[in-house]
Amino acid sequence: MDKNFFKVIMYLIICVLAGSIVNESTQIFFLKNKNMNIINKIEDKKIENRLLEKELALLDNDIRYITILARKNLGMIKHGEKIYRFNN
Repeated sequence: MDKNFFKVIMYLIICVLAGSIVNESTQIFFLKNKNMNIINKIEDKKIENRLLEKELALLDNDIRYITILARKNLGMIKHGEKIYRFNN
């Protein structure tokens, strides 16, 4: 009886250790995926930041760019231009 009890205890210990290893491996896998997603988001934000810096430089230095934005987004016109509206 003493040998059987020892075998059962060893079997339980092995099962607990195997379960712990599987659990830790799964957590490592998910954390690596989460880390890669965060790294990808950081890269996307860096690209977006560079584009915004370029646009800011255009807004600071290029009057033509400001004119294009004003015409496109605000519907502004140049002095002396005529606007024609058509009803569809």
